[in-house]
Amino acid sequence: MKKIFAMGTAALLALGMSTTALAADVNVKVDGAPVAWTDAKPFINKDSRTLVPLRPIANALGLTVVWDAEGERAIFSDGDTTVVFTIDSEVYGIAVGEEAVAAEMDTAAVIENGRTYAPARYLAEAFGYAVGWDGATNSVTISSAGQGSDASAEETATVWDMPLCEAPDLSGTAWNFAGGLVDGVEMEQSDLDEVLAMYGGSLQFVFNEDGTAQMVQGGGVLEGTYEYLEGEAVGVIFDYNGTELRYACVFTDVSGQLVLMAMDDGAGTMGMYFVQ
Repeated sequence: MKKIFAMGTAALLALGMSTTALAADVNVKVDGAPVAWTDAKPFINKDSRTLVPLRPIANALGLTVVWDAEGERAIFSDGDTTVVFTIDSEVYGIAVGEEAVAAEMDTAAVIENGRTYAPARYLAEAFGYAVGWDGATNSVTISSAGQGSDASAEETATVWDMPLCEAPDLSGTAWNFAGGLVDGVEMEQSDLDEVLAMYGGSLQFVFNEDGTAQMVQGGGVLEGTYEYLEGEAVGVIFDYNGTELRYACVFTDVSGQLVLMAMDDGAGTMGMYFVQ
């Protein structure tokens, strides 16, 4: 696969676009239709990430846009899902009904000339769109279900497509990172090896008997808590420098092996797999 499933020092990162193309030459297409830039155009920031003005993309996706001047927040909604970007923050919020999670980008949202900028991927994927990169035309491609792709059902899988099991007793257990989904595509072994090498050879979720939890990497530990939710899920919250990182964990059985699947949003196209 061409995308690498990565974790930052704390949170699952949906990959941002990194390109050597001139930012002004970057195009965005929604279901094949180009997004028109009017008074604002993409640019490449200090993190070598291509940032785009979010409002034109939101308009193309049919989203409502609200600017919270006091909180410096751009709020996007389709009536069911609400996504909030805060200026100068890498953390953004996704709310579906009464369920809300904090997710993390690999660069911060910014405001330039009165316009909110961030990588297109985070906005589009939060609303269930598939996002890709066409290097031949320097285009970010945003596709809704059944549009612009010949992908098979397996290639656009979600965690929710898998048969779920009842959550087990997690107290006193440790779970090792074993793969995942990136935009609905299963990781390959080379991706897994690269991720583990980045983090000192290991990445674990550890659940203690007192309700505390740790995310253990080769270079450090994040402290947190966990609780059993209604249905088949377990909620996990880690503290990342004062920011709550929330995961919903569900379970499936693969050939007799129980697999923990951790998601930081409700779409289920991005998920980490852990096994004991």
